[in-house]
Amino acid sequence: MQTLNDFLLMREDLAFKISKFNGILGRLGLKERSLTLTSLEDSCHKASFRVLIAGEFKRGKSCLVNSMLGDSVLPMKVAPCTTTISEVSYGDVPKLIVEANDGIHEPSFTDRFQYCTIQGHKTLPEKQKPIHKVKMEYPSSVCSKCVTLIDSPGLNEDWSRTQTSLREIAQADVLMLVLSCEMALSQSEQLFIQSHLLPYKNRLFFLWNRADAIWDKPSEKAALKQRSDEHLSKYSDQIYFVSAREGLLGKLQQDDAQWTKSNIPMVIQKMEQFLVQNQTKSKLEGFWQQSMQMSTYTLFQLIPRMEHLLESSEETVRQYKQATEAVEKTEQDRIEQIQSEIAKTTGVLLTTMEERFIQFIDRIPEKIAADADSLVFEPRISRQEREDIIIDWFNQWLQQALHLFTQEELRNTMEASFSDLKIQVDAVRMEHIMAIDEALDCNADEIQLFSGRWIEETSLLITTALSLMLLKIDRDLIAKNLLKVRALRGWLMGSVLNEGDRLKLAKQLQQTLHSEQSRVIEAQRAHMNETTTQLQQSIEQDLRLTRLDAMQQIDSVLELHTSEKQDTSLEQQQLQLETLRLSVHTMHSQLRTMMTNL
Repeated sequence: MQTLNDFLLMREDLAFKISKFNGILGRLGLKERSLTLTSLEDSCHKASFRVLIAGEFKRGKSCLVNSMLGDSVLPMKVAPCTTTISEVSYGDVPKLIVEANDGIHEPSFTDRFQYCTIQGHKTLPEKQKPIHKVKMEYPSSVCSKCVTLIDSPGLNEDWSRTQTSLREIAQADVLMLVLSCEMALSQSEQLFIQSHLLPYKNRLFFLWNRADAIWDKPSEKAALKQRSDEHLSKYSDQIYFVSAREGLLGKLQQDDAQWTKSNIPMVIQKMEQFLVQNQTKSKLEGFWQQSMQMSTYTLFQLIPRMEHLLESSEETVRQYKQATEAVEKTEQDRIEQIQSEIAKTTGVLLTTMEERFIQFIDRIPEKIAADADSLVFEPRISRQEREDIIIDWFNQWLQQALHLFTQEELRNTMEASFSDLKIQVDAVRMEHIMAIDEALDCNADEIQLFSGRWIEETSLLITTALSLMLLKIDRDLIAKNLLKVRALRGWLMGSVLNEGDRLKLAKQLQQTLHSEQSRVIEAQRAHMNETTTQLQQSIEQDLRLTRLDAMQQIDSVLELHTSEKQDTSLEQQQLQLETLRLSVHTMHSQLRTMMTNL
């Protein structure tokens, strides 16, 4: 795959195959399952690369999005926006979709600014507040290549403290952090990188905006580049100096030279190259996996079952129907069993996370003792400067330690727990399928369990849970409590803190984190309970669909038995099954080839 256009062609080919599967299911009488494939086909058609634009207020994020779009689509914020996330995808004509408290609305596109700013929100009907997300469709060339641009409110507008934004970060294919050439690199921006973006540094772009302010200032440009290399190059090699303002003006005024000089076209090119080289497979893999599962399910369960039913007498089929209806009575028991397993796993996992967190806190003095040699003071600096250096060092140390703790220790624990849970849940799902087969006196050669949603949701749960662990540590409280420690002699004299001072500070950090632990775990509990509820619903739907597939196949065959041309209908159906089998075999092979090409 060389370009995003190649991706578009493959995406449409995959959606077409899903559509063909949908037709086959319709011919097998599976109305409910067909609806799920219709939804899957629609999602595949709309699959796009999500490019999240993040950054503090007054960094020019909206201007950057507008520049990439080539028009003034989003409001250029002159005051802080709300926590609303705005996303722009491709559409032949401009369109506005608003997800609000009372449902989904499609107001006029010309009213879009009303939904994106605090001032605009004040004029909205009370029932529409809060607005969860603003979606726009726009005929932009960059979006026509299946790219969705997501404009987030500023970091210092507290947007990052919501589960919604955590999901946006986790699901983004590219993360662009917008910095300002006029404001260098703030402490809060550095903390945001370490606490939020470090797990995603393989997809991280840094954009130094307002480069036009230093175009004619070589010394400032050199100093900024040095600071950028020192602080950012360890996270990503995708670092660019751009002028969103010049890029937008170049587009609006059709000035190609100005557009090129802005470096926006280069960033778009680098972004597209990155997506082609790194994200295309993962973007289509879920749809491919579900298509493969559907083909296997059709070949080894649906078609053999249909053949078995067609070969059975009408009386036998009616007996099968009664037996399958009886399975519904045990279905709820299995659902409750799965709910119990999920609740038990969640409870054990939360207890384990809290225990590991306490162990992490208890190890702090020992670890700081080993690491604090790097805390060195320059000669002849004031007490205030020393305090700032100490607070900064402890914050940096804690960020790194928490990152290693969550990514290397907690992630492994969570993945192992959910892997065990998956085995337990799949065993219950298998029992359900076997009960249906037993009711039909039909044993499938291969039983297919659909796992796409399960894997997707658990992966997202783990990622957002780890981010939430980092978010809920109150760093302002830590800094405030560290300043309670007064080691006057050590803080005013010498180039390093002595061992006693380091121990006092480490103990204070330890005490503060202990006071935070219950709040951190409670946030985890709320997040995991909400997400596992979605998991339960997904699994319950799968159990229900599995039984409905059998019921609808039975009803389809009974309808043939009552047909005036019964013999002809049954015979035609049997011939059609062989044709369907050949079609599914062909698509199965084509799907394998498709993934090889990816």
